[in-house]
Amino acid sequence: MAVLVIFTLLVVGYSIFFFADRKKALLTLFLIKLPFDQVAWKYSIPVGLTQLRVSEAFTVFITLLLLATFLLDKTRDPNRKGFFRHIPSMILIPMIIFMIVYFVYIFRGWWVGSLQLFFKLITGIVVGTYVAKTLKTEEEINWLLRCMLFSTVIISILSMPAIYSGGELHVYAPSSENKFVGTQIGGGVGKYYAADSFAHAFIVNIPAILFASAVLKSKWEKILCLSVSVFAILAVFAAAIRAGWISLSLILIFWMIVRRQWKLILISVFCVFIVGTAQFFSNPLQRAYQKIALEANSLEKGELPPEYAFGGRPLIWKTYIGYYMNASLLDKIIGNDNILYMGLAKTTHDTHNDFLTITLKMGIIGLSATLFLYIWTSVCLLKANFSIREPYSWNLALSAILSLLSMMVPAFTRTGLMNPNYQWVFWTLAMITLKRYILSKSILPQSESSLSIDENSESIVSEIT
Repeated sequence: MAVLVIFTLLVVGYSIFFFADRKKALLTLFLIKLPFDQVAWKYSIPVGLTQLRVSEAFTVFITLLLLATFLLDKTRDPNRKGFFRHIPSMILIPMIIFMIVYFVYIFRGWWVGSLQLFFKLITGIVVGTYVAKTLKTEEEINWLLRCMLFSTVIISILSMPAIYSGGELHVYAPSSENKFVGTQIGGGVGKYYAADSFAHAFIVNIPAILFASAVLKSKWEKILCLSVSVFAILAVFAAAIRAGWISLSLILIFWMIVRRQWKLILISVFCVFIVGTAQFFSNPLQRAYQKIALEANSLEKGELPPEYAFGGRPLIWKTYIGYYMNASLLDKIIGNDNILYMGLAKTTHDTHNDFLTITLKMGIIGLSATLFLYIWTSVCLLKANFSIREPYSWNLALSAILSLLSMMVPAFTRTGLMNPNYQWVFWTLAMITLKRYILSKSILPQSESSLSIDENSESIVSEIT
């Protein structure tokens, strides 16, 4: 059955990308990826001796399909550039190091789990590279933004039954055993496991929506951007997930300060005050305050917070770090899956920290390669942001930086770095930003509407850089 499903996906995917408009196929992917992931996460297909979630299989399938497209394009026309030559030159070396380290890991670990991690971390790179190659004009990029906007609208519609029941907001629903545990979503078409996945489903597209609000011209699109942003803020707040609060707050504050939206900042402060004093929203605030008070009390005593504080993360991290520190020097350097499995058997939870997961599975080498790639990409994006004078590209660079921020914050407490949805958004915005930045440095200044990416201009850029 699984083979039949995979074969059908391959046939359909091949038809879409080779016999139809590739731009429309890309836009469709960005429209359905996030809603599809929310629904498909609970369903699995057998792969070898393990189960692979349908959403993960979809990610692997799309990544392989796009890589095959790069290869076939090069085979059909030798003058066309392959995958690596489409990666912006300033991040090519860290990207290659990153991929080599992770590819080598596949041959020394449990192959299904290794491939799973590999595709989680490269899918965004492949998708972003293909998007920057295919969507060349600002109007095409704007259509991509519209698809991401409507994707969030679809999530909003799917989550309505989960948010509203009997006219009351009841996303945060602590279990009867302990008031600090069990932030679960009840009902709803979206099939959410918990409030954190519910909240992050909205956060992931916020940088793109902010970018859309700045560059899309029609009034109804701006109203839609505002409406979706308000709904996302409401959803994240109601979920009572503090990591979500921090992530979304940093994105919005950073955006308003950099764009000097002082009036909007004052309005936001006023709205926060209203929300904080409204009885309708008291439950999430009370729960968050109770959690903080409990955790602070334990820390003041010099103790780790109890099992349910911080979602149990301090005790989970302590267990995994203890196994890592007791491992051999070689395992610390190159990692060992057994360390992860021992911690999982002890805590019955994953690490709840992407950086810790990478360190345990791939050692200091894997973590260093990952940090090197993202730190270097951050430097390049900041350089682009401070150097670009053209408004459209400047807003794009800012959104790419915010997208990286939205991906990194959840990585410390849940999964952001290894979440394909975050990867797709970040690397798409980043690759388009860097290619437009390189192009702007290699040609004479042009009007906003004429700045686009094409094969000839990229060849010139490659020679210059």
